[in-house]
Amino acid sequence: MTCSFFTTCYIVSAESLREDLLINIDSHGQNLLRAVRLDLLLKNVPPGLALGSCLILGCCLSSYTHRRRDRDPYQPLVFAAWIIWAVFIGWGTGISANVVTLGVIPWASCAAMLSSFFIHVGARWVTNRERCQGVYALSVVDEKEIFLYS
Repeated sequence: MTCSFFTTCYIVSAESLREDLLINIDSHGQNLLRAVRLDLLLKNVPPGLALGSCLILGCCLSSYTHRRRDRDPYQPLVFAAWIIWAVFIGWGTGISANVVTLGVIPWASCAAMLSSFFIHVGARWVTNRERCQGVYALSVVDEKEIFLYS
C-alpha cells in the first residue's frame, strides 16, 4: 500500500503540473485530480522513488500470485475484475491513461490481493464447516445403526 501511495502521489503531482498548462480546466479528470491533490499527498515525489515503488509493487504482486497460485484457483479472475474496474473508473471519469496506470491500478492491485485472500479464506471456512457438519451427521447415523443392530 505504501508503494501505491508513492506512485499515486507522483502521478498526481506530475499530472497536475501538466494540467496547469492546459486550457480546458473544467474537465472531469482535472476535477478528480484537484480532489485528490490534498495536503495529505506528498507534493514532490522524486521519479526514482516512484520507479522504485513500481518495482517493489511489481515484485510483491509477482510473489503473491506465485505463492498462492496452487491454493487459489480463481485468483486471475479476481485480479482481472479489479483491473477492469480500475480501467472503467478511469474511462468514466475521463482521467488520462497515466493516472489510471500509476494512480488507480496500484490500488486495484492491492484490493485484488486482499479480496483474493479473504475470498479464499472464506471459501475454505465454509467448505470446512460443511464438511464437519457432514461428518457429524454421518456419525449420528452410524451410532443409530449400531444401536438398532445391537
